[in-house]
Amino acid sequence: MRDLKDVIGKLAEMSPDDMAAHFREHGIAGLRAHAKTCVVARYITQETSITSVGVTRKYIRAYNDDGYIRAYINDGFDSMFVTPPSVEEFVTRFDAGKYPHLVELETDSGKDNEQFVERMFKLEDGK
Repeated sequence: MRDLKDVIGKLAEMSPDDMAAHFREHGIAGLRAHAKTCVVARYITQETSITSVGVTRKYIRAYNDDGYIRAYINDGFDSMFVTPPSVEEFVTRFDAGKYPHLVELETDSGKDNEQFVERMFKLEDGK
């Protein structure tokens, strides 16, 4: 399994369209506007040993099954990464429907996801 920082770094080097092609090559699909089941979150989960990843336009957060943070950066554990600009643009386009071939059929209202995103926005707003 690869390091989270390396996986995010690799994505940061790609354009949004290159990311879409990369995800398609790896057979990754996800739900639009779902932080924990979007294409980027599923890709990060596949490439690392992290079991819970959430991606918004501003932040990427990562936890393991028991809630403890799995990412080790900056000489200590950290759970939040600023979303790189190219990943932010990919998420914006994906959520807007630009990459329909990467969209998994939505079968759930995503209540757990809604609570996760609500917490993320509180953190983004400094609350």
